[in-house]
Amino acid sequence: MSDSVGLTYGVDLSREKFDADQIFFDRDVTDASGALTQREARSEDRYPGYRVDTVAAFAQADWQATRGLKLSAGARQQRMNVDVDDFKNVPGGQQPYDATLVNASASTTTVTATRTGCATARASSARPGQVLRQEPDISVSANPLSAIKTDQVELGWRYQGGGWSTQAAVYYAWSDKAVENAEDLSVEVVDEKKRDYGLEGAVTRYFDNGFEAGSTLNLVRSEQKDADGDWKKRDARYASLSSATAFVGWSDFERSVRLQANHAFDLEDDNDREIDGYTTLDLLLSQQTGFGKFSLGVENLTDKQYSTVWGQRATMFYSPYYGPEYLYDYQGRGRTYSLTWSHQY
Repeated sequence: MSDSVGLTYGVDLSREKFDADQIFFDRDVTDASGALTQREARSEDRYPGYRVDTVAAFAQADWQATRGLKLSAGARQQRMNVDVDDFKNVPGGQQPYDATLVNASASTTTVTATRTGCATARASSARPGQVLRQEPDISVSANPLSAIKTDQVELGWRYQGGGWSTQAAVYYAWSDKAVENAEDLSVEVVDEKKRDYGLEGAVTRYFDNGFEAGSTLNLVRSEQKDADGDWKKRDARYASLSSATAFVGWSDFERSVRLQANHAFDLEDDNDREIDGYTTLDLLLSQQTGFGKFSLGVENLTDKQYSTVWGQRATMFYSPYYGPEYLYDYQGRGRTYSLTWSHQY
């Protein structure tokens, strides 16, 4: 290859194995203790075990067309074979499926600024065990699996100079399939047009004497098409949340300190399901020594009590079908300390 052209290619091999049991607790004991005491009543298989073997071939090419223009494109073909165990009345078996992914991008560069436009695609699959658990008489051959593709386009801009480092991007992602949970916690792949679009940005200002301040922002909206063909807000159990951070810091390359605020925005869907946002503070200190780098972190500095995003979603998934909301309203960790040491040699 010439200096202006690059090619990366290869083959990926992977194997994933999964088994799951579930424990049932005595509900009377659980409810009487406010979920603080759990007494096992019985145990049984939760999902059928399975193994997924994946083979993927890929190639990615880059071409520096001019001093300020770079073009990239690539493709990935992957084939997955799912081998599912027998599960209760569900016969096991094998089920192969495949997916082809492509991507392309172009970037232009000036002295200090970069503008980038790109289009990408990615694929994933639903958990086979959860999909096949839906009905006791569904066989692997009668319930074929398929890859779930999401296409995305993105346009971004970056600038660095004069004590500033900034970047921003707008994106639009769409798919015609979705994974949803049933009341019995099995999942199903449904034909549903959905999309996510938004803005990501980051800015950092560098001051004299090692001080800096900055922020990041991700504003996203998740939507799905209804039966009438109109776009509406996506179910709060699955929709993406907007988020932001802000920080101040100082460093002299031997020691540093950073205080950061993390904020998750509120979310509400068209069915009045709500997720309450929250803000936490983190503090990070580090010191470089002749024996390595020591770092002290304090997460949730103010010891704020809040329900995590998953905790709020879990109450929507599990309550009241599996019990009252408080059993699933998982709280965030309180003030947490961490001390780490690293050494390069």
